[in-house]
Amino acid sequence: MADDEAEAKLSDVEKRIDTLNARSEAYRAEALEQAGTFVFLDYYGRLAIERGFVKPGEGEAAGDENEDGGGLPSASGAAKPKARSTSHSAALIEDLSAHKTAALCIELANNPDVALVAVVHAMLLRVAYSYNSEQSALQLSLTHERLEPSMKDAKSCKGLSAFNDLADSYSHHLPGNPADLFDWLLEQPQDMVLMLLALGAAHSVNAVEKKFTDRKEGH
Repeated sequence: MADDEAEAKLSDVEKRIDTLNARSEAYRAEALEQAGTFVFLDYYGRLAIERGFVKPGEGEAAGDENEDGGGLPSASGAAKPKARSTSHSAALIEDLSAHKTAALCIELANNPDVALVAVVHAMLLRVAYSYNSEQSALQLSLTHERLEPSMKDAKSCKGLSAFNDLADSYSHHLPGNPADLFDWLLEQPQDMVLMLLALGAAHSVNAVEKKFTDRKEGH
């Protein structure tokens, strides 16, 4: 029953946040007639939309809106449309998202299979994707030590070569778009997810003893 109640509360919080976000911005009809929109593919091939662009000179001849909501005419007789927006309290969003986070915590704690995927997802975002803008809700930190600068002859190191080959072989199986990674991981058998967990953990290994280091006690 506790799981059912938590899931229901999580769903209710998400609906309330979605409702608030849906009314975050609105444009008047006059503004829509004047402003343009760019539709393009972003770095990862996802559809992106940027709104509110006006050609140079088109918006300069317009005046500010008066108290009745109408635009003041300029010398050319054109009125400058002004987009209205409705904002909601940052404190309200913080409160609702805190409740959402608490619900997600108990859901994740009771679903170890999904928790495993979430951990691997957060790790792979850091080690398998260059120039990645995707984020995980898990606050996991993972760094990778570059070993080549510490080696006199990195090309002759069989361990480094074998690890790089292994990482490359797994990277060919991962989706090209990091936004698809979480759903892809959910579809994989657990042994595959565990192998990727091991790969992510291996990326973070650092036993290099430098002259100035605080990791001499690393096990």
